[in-house]
Amino acid sequence: MINRRTFYLHYDSIDDILNEILNEMAKEFLEYTKDYDHIENPKRIVKDYFMFTSSSPLFEKLNNNIDYNYLREMVNSKFRNIGSENLKSLRKLNEFEAKMTMTYLNSATVNMYRTWCLEGKKVPIEEAIEIAANLITDGLKNNL
Repeated sequence: MINRRTFYLHYDSIDDILNEILNEMAKEFLEYTKDYDHIENPKRIVKDYFMFTSSSPLFEKLNNNIDYNYLREMVNSKFRNIGSENLKSLRKLNEFEAKMTMTYLNSATVNMYRTWCLEGKKVPIEEAIEIAANLITDGLKNNL
């Protein structure tokens, strides 16, 4: 509901405002989880991701709507880039190992959250968090 000229005084394109919104979303989540190293405490990051996403209608819609896959991937990419710079536990890994670690933690958490939502959130959130966190930390062998 603003004049086109006013918009273009602040942004060069629609992509610029979208990029700003996505950056803010990634920063908001990182601020929410800044007190610990995500890699060293995977159970907490899973819990925080589930709780944060379920309490943010925009973030949850972005996470769950297949039409927004490219936007979700942009947020995830921003999160991986910003997050990997701040996580001390990743510094001991080479660049490829750090990317693989961040990708694993990120994609596993996001996809398990999506599965919980697609299943209609029939299982209490605490139980979904416990299952997801155990799978991420202990792997398949210990959870079968």
